This record gives sequence, C-alpha cells and structure tokens, in this order.
Amino acid sequence: MLKLAEKKLKYYKKKLNQESVTGVKPTVALFVSNKPIVGVSNITYIGKIIKDAGGINSLKLLGSPYPKLSLEHLIKLNPDIIISILYHTGTNNDS
Repeated sequence: MLKLAEKKLKYYKKKLNQESVTGVKPTVALFVSNKPIVGVSNITYIGKIIKDAGGINSLKLLGSPYPKLSLEHLIKLNPDIIISILYHTGTNNDS
C-alpha cells in the first residue's frame, strides 16, 4: 500500500511540475462515491483545496456541492486528473 501511495505521489508531483513549466493548470475531478458517481464542486471544502493546490475543478459548474454524474458525463468532462477518495481493499467485497 505504501509503494502505491509513493508511486501516486511521484505522479502528482510530476503533473504539478508540468503545470509550473507550461503555465497550464490541470483539470481535476475528485469523487467521494462510485455507486452512484458523486463528485465535489468548488463550493465544498475539498473543492477549495483543489483550487488552492493549483487545479481547476472539472465539476465546478455543476451547481451542487456533491453532484451526481453519469460515466458518460465524466468522459465528456475529460479531466486531466481523477481522484477517488474511496477506500478499496482490492477484493470483490468492496462496494
């Protein structure tokens, strides 16, 4: 689990360095549920963290603090970074 976290941290640091070199801020979609797919908008605390970290929240214009999305809508948004804060053990028993 620690190696996975280190790998993801290295990836995100690389993405942030790209932003600082190119001047382009990455678009970010963060999800708190996958059944249904529920994200966070700019009017949440997590949304403010995304903005403060230099990202552009892909879900900022959806009008709800925790908007529900279809998979098709997520694909249409096409965020640069997708973050899920769900706990996943890697077994088939996860929801």
